[in-house]
Amino acid sequence: MGALSNTHAIELINHSLRNSTVYLALYINEPGADASGTEVSGTGYGRVAITLGLPTVVGGKATSSNTNAVNFGTAGSAWGTVSYWAIYDSSSGGQMLWYGAFSRSKTVEINDSVVVAIGELDVTLS
Repeated sequence: MGALSNTHAIELINHSLRNSTVYLALYINEPGADASGTEVSGTGYGRVAITLGLPTVVGGKATSSNTNAVNFGTAGSAWGTVSYWAIYDSSSGGQMLWYGAFSRSKTVEINDSVVVAIGELDVTLS
């Protein structure tokens, strides 16, 4: 069985997430590798452009985190319980590139703000 080198893992993160604009999407359930989960929908929701920092090797794994707070604004309707995230190559439609779970879920009611704090979102390759 083969494995990625740290150098190549860093190159892959840079290529897939740092060479063009990518967008963070919120999910109610796990998107899965086939993007079949349920993306949030509701008044005021839309994917938001995200910036990820230079990958570093942490614990033998190439890791990159968001370098800015990602502000989804104020919910104009209830969005449900957000537990997962996905990164896409487009602000709507497009291809899902990465996905994962938040460390804690948030039930989004009308007039709630949704902000992903700096460093809260990590992508990792090993």
